[in-house]
Formats: sequence, structure tokens, C-alpha cells
Amino acid sequence: MPIGKQSIKLICADYHKNCQNFWRQTLAYYAGLKSLDAVLDEAGRFHCDSMLCDPHQRRIYKVCKSQFLNDLKKCYASISKCTDFQSLYDCVWKNCKKKGVGELAIYDTAMRIGAFLEIHKKALGQFKPRQVFLHNGALDGAKALLKRGALPHRLTLQAFAKWFNSFAEWEVEEILCIYKKNF
Repeated sequence: MPIGKQSIKLICADYHKNCQNFWRQTLAYYAGLKSLDAVLDEAGRFHCDSMLCDPHQRRIYKVCKSQFLNDLKKCYASISKCTDFQSLYDCVWKNCKKKGVGELAIYDTAMRIGAFLEIHKKALGQFKPRQVFLHNGALDGAKALLKRGALPHRLTLQAFAKWFNSFAEWEVEEILCIYKKNF
């Protein structure tokens, strides 16, 4: 849904109007599930049978999705012990990262599980990223926006405050990815 070379103000307005609600709906759905088992099952299947599936996750091979789901379920105990987004992301990365399931799928899965854990552990804000994760499209967008070649895979929100001071880290990641060709 790129909107052409436009100002950051127009990009932010387009994001608010057309994109922001997708992840908000997705996170609300996960927060409302009844059990961690249900969350892992849904997240492990990447929601590919519903409107909550990101288009890039439809491209993951079935065999990779199946292995990912099995790995995710095996680390139920570890996931249930996580206390914040970083520990959750690291747990999913360590236990579930395989060929065919990349950084973005790991990140999206941690976001979905984190929405549930945040509500059920009464840990408001603890299961949201504290850094802007730069992978795939978000990395391309950050390079274009910051006019830099090499970047680490995570930056603080401060690095983007000039443009996105009213957004959370996860929203900046989305904007950088969605509008990567517009910077």
C-alpha cells in the first residue's frame, strides 16, 4: 500500500487511516484468547486461515509452519515463564528459528503471544518491544530514512523520534516496513 514519495506527515496519516488497526485487532484477538495453549496454536499457524494473517506469512511453506508450530508448543513452559517482550522474543528465537521461518515471523509471533501474556500476567507494557526491531522491510525503510547503509537489527525509539515521536516501537517497525519505498 505504498503511497509514493510523500512527506512523513502524510505517511503517518495514511498509517493511522489504513494500517494501524490491523495489528491492534490482531493483538486484541490474541489478548482475548482463553489459554496459552490456544495462543500458541493460533500463533504457530500464523493465522493463515483468517484475515489476521500477514501476507508475508502466507509465503511460508507448510512444512516449515508445521515444524514451527511443534517447536512453539514444545517451549510452552519456557514461554509461560517469560517476563517481558525481550525474554519472550529470545525464547521463541532460540527454540523455534528454523530455515524458512525468519526474523519477521519470530517477531510477529512474539508480538501475538505477548499480547496474551501482557493481559493474563497483568504486566501492562511489559510485553511490547522496547526497541525498534529492524528486519526485512523495516531494515530497508530504516536505511532509506536514516540515509545509512549498515544498521544494527535493533535501534532505540530515539533514533526515529524526529519523525515518529507519537508512535510506539512496534508501530515504527510497521511504518518502516510498510512504507520502505517512500523514504
